[in-house]
Amino acid sequence: MKYLLIVIVNMMQKVYLCTHNQIKEMNNEINKYQPNNRMSELIRDDYRLLQVISRFGIPLGFGDKSVQEICQNNMVDCYTFLAVANFMQEENEQIHHDVGTLSIPTMLNYLKRAHNYYLDFCLPTIRHKLTEAISSLEEMEIVPLILRFFDEYAHEVREHMEFEDRHEFAYVSNLMTGNIEEAERITLNACPMKMQQSKPSKTPLTTPTHVYHTGDNSNILLFTRQQALKHKQIDSKLSELKNIIIKYCPTRPDNYLLNAVLYDIFNCEKDLELHCRIEDCLFVPAVRLIEEKFGL
Repeated sequence: MKYLLIVIVNMMQKVYLCTHNQIKEMNNEINKYQPNNRMSELIRDDYRLLQVISRFGIPLGFGDKSVQEICQNNMVDCYTFLAVANFMQEENEQIHHDVGTLSIPTMLNYLKRAHNYYLDFCLPTIRHKLTEAISSLEEMEIVPLILRFFDEYAHEVREHMEFEDRHEFAYVSNLMTGNIEEAERITLNACPMKMQQSKPSKTPLTTPTHVYHTGDNSNILLFTRQQALKHKQIDSKLSELKNIIIKYCPTRPDNYLLNAVLYDIFNCEKDLELHCRIEDCLFVPAVRLIEEKFGL
């Protein structure tokens, strides 16, 4: 009987390993970018990856080195880099990487650098160009209105990102070091709704569709739900700003600067949407798996 059990266990392990390897091979076939690809080829294929390498702390000047080599040289987890790069190629929220294998510290560094980019470079640059573009408008009374709407939009974005930096990312950092007591304290201070929540569901988080699962009251999802309303407010402010410029901002046909600024605003909007999707579909599920290990 004992021998039979050993045989059965060995068979089950072989089946698991076979299935795991098959899934891994299938995912490698589905994913567009691979570790042995040249980094320069990725950038030529999708220029949006320029922002990605910057947020991973990877400088230009790759030569003909592969993605694996560049990541190793810059102490970036290659699997996590490729998860983000390949996710950007999907038109939906399908993930062909194992979120449990993602490096949380690498993701945290990526997200923090992205916040620095938006708050310290992207939005101030757009405002400077916007101020210059509308300074020569004939209907000067619309100028303060446009700037006010932009400043309100930038303020909403700053509040949202600074909340994540101070609370959500601090929670995850403490979680990763096993400081559960401090992690719980941060959640209680940042998410008042936690006091009203029941014990979290033990339903495993296996796909991005679980991110907003109403039965899962884990800490990382409390942060996510609390910020969902802020996302709507940000979207509303940006929509109003674009409508004012497009509908009510009379300019000369050759006002290239204002058109360029509006183009930058649309690009910034798309980039922020992708940033939020990366958080929701890669970062949050990965953190949720860590929480489950601690029984949270």
